[in-house]
Amino acid sequence: MAKLFTNAQLYQEDEQVFRPNAWFVVANDHIVSRGTNDVPSDFSSLETTDLQDHYVMPSLINTHVHIANRVFPVGANQLIKTDEERIQNGLANLQTLQQNGVAFARALATTNDLDIDIAKRAEQQNLIGLQTAGRAITTVGGHGSKQGIVVATPAEMRAAVRGHFLAGVDNIKLFASGGIAF
Repeated sequence: MAKLFTNAQLYQEDEQVFRPNAWFVVANDHIVSRGTNDVPSDFSSLETTDLQDHYVMPSLINTHVHIANRVFPVGANQLIKTDEERIQNGLANLQTLQQNGVAFARALATTNDLDIDIAKRAEQQNLIGLQTAGRAITTVGGHGSKQGIVVATPAEMRAAVRGHFLAGVDNIKLFASGGIAF
């Protein structure tokens, strides 16, 4: 069933501006018609919601998140002791992202491949989509070498990547240098 939304500040992606006094029609979870000012009479019979000059824009995508971490207060990660606590924290982080307009996130490097479990549980709970990477693959003594999978040869790299894909990851996080810390 189609619905009409009026009185919005609608983001116009081609011009990268918000259009005031905008209206749009949603059917099957997609905007099927839109405009500004007067609504065409074709839509007068639709259920209508006045958005009261609120802003409407496409969903956001977070392409680099460490989903199981607790960011605030600083240092609070030391309080998280078990994998289950990290998973629950990750689910809470996904819920916060969703409440703030993010529709999809990509986890990059998670202790003990926890993002795979988080993604499965998020799907069961109808939370936002989460693309996974598992543990980072890193060089000997490189960034993340204490938590990641350390490789020293091309054969070890191929084995690590194959193992990740068999475990169900969606992408590979590679630390190729010493980075900022290890």
